[in-house]
Formats: sequence, structure tokens, C-alpha cells
Amino acid sequence: MLAARDVKDAYDLAREALNLAEKYQTPVILMSDLYIAEHYETVENLDTSVRIERGGKYAEENTPDYKRYALTDDGISPRAIPGMSGLMHNEDSDEHNEYGDVVSDAVTDPTPPRREQMEKRMRKLQTYLKEIPPTETYRYEDAEYAVVQWGGGTRGVVEEAIDILRERGGIKVGAIEVNHVFPLNPDIGDLLRGGKKKIIVVENNFSGQFARLLRSEFLVQTELVTKYDGESFYPGPLQMRSRRR
Repeated sequence: MLAARDVKDAYDLAREALNLAEKYQTPVILMSDLYIAEHYETVENLDTSVRIERGGKYAEENTPDYKRYALTDDGISPRAIPGMSGLMHNEDSDEHNEYGDVVSDAVTDPTPPRREQMEKRMRKLQTYLKEIPPTETYRYEDAEYAVVQWGGGTRGVVEEAIDILRERGGIKVGAIEVNHVFPLNPDIGDLLRGGKKKIIVVENNFSGQFARLLRSEFLVQTELVTKYDGESFYPGPLQMRSRRR
């Protein structure tokens, strides 16, 4: 699950989402919001050289006993592309074995394909974590306080609020800017557990879903600043609310 932080991020992540879906043979969700969709912005240095990455894990033609959903260490099975000969197989919407044949449940089919296929799919997440991009930060090198922002509508505002807090208040604060929401990059845990005096999560929603996710994944204490009146955050009020926290 990806979440665009601004217009350029939406462009870059759209490419990444399509490549990830191809490479890992899995659905990828790209989240955006009204703030990004309904405003004009000039983006400089936009990389228009689109590189398509399909993963390169293809079966060889006329493979005997071809298993479309073969169990693999990385969770990714060799694909058959339409037109390749000798690779006929089943594809269906129900749980299946390595050949694509439907398996029902643990009572009618006591063999382990259902568990094996689920475990295979979950291994894709672990494979992806080995190449997930590093989490970006803003003025974080000497930060004593951490502000976490994710998705659209808060990135620029958080950065401006941090500038105000540093330059006018002398408060050493920095931001962790998350656009890869799930699975979470383990480096976020390292950033959060680096002896920060306080961790503040800024969210444009009522319940603070991301703050709860951070606590459950990394066992850190967070404080929440939310806004859910249909309007975006503004730097001045945000830095004042963060200061009171």
C-alpha cells in the first residue's frame, strides 16, 4: 500500500505501483486525497523516462508438469505469458494448489495446499522488504523531537511548521515522511527509537489510524495531532499545536 505525499509523489508512486504489481504478481493500492487531486502545481525535474519492470520470473516454454503457483523461497512463481507453448494451467478465484486446481477447505481437502499458498503469498512481503526504498526525512539529523507524516496534504505543511519551530523557537524537530504505508519499512522503527523526546503523528483523520499502526509495529509511544473538519492543516496552527504537545 502506497500513499502519495504530493503531486510529484503521485506520479512517481503510480509508476512504482504498476511495477510492483507486475514483479510481485500482487494487487498494489495507491492512495491519494482531495488536496492532491484538486490543486495546481508546477513540478520541476520530473523524470519522464518510464522504466517498466516485470520481474523477469517467467517459465520456460514446454516445461513438463508446469506449476503456475509453484512454491518458491521468495513467494513469486514463474509466470506463463499468453502465447507461450506447453504451459496450459488453471486460474480461478478460489484457493488452489500449485497447478491452479481448486482446493476447498481443511475438512474436504485435508492436504496442506491452502496453508502453503497463503504462506507463499506472505513471503512476497518479506522479499519486498529487502528492496523497499529508504524512508525519507526532513531536517532529522540532529532532531530531538520527531514528527511523522504520511500521505497527501501534510508533507509541505509539516516541513514549514518544522522550519518555524526551529528558526523561531529553537526547537530541534525533524520529520519522517512516509509514503510506503504497508508493509512498513523497518528503518522507520530505527528512526523512531533513536532517543527522541517525543514522537508526534500528524493525520488528516479522526482516529489516527497510522499512529496505531506505528505503535503496533514498533512498540513506540506516540502523540497525535489530527484534523478532520474537511480542511487541510496550516503551518502556523500546526506548529502551535505541536508545541503544546
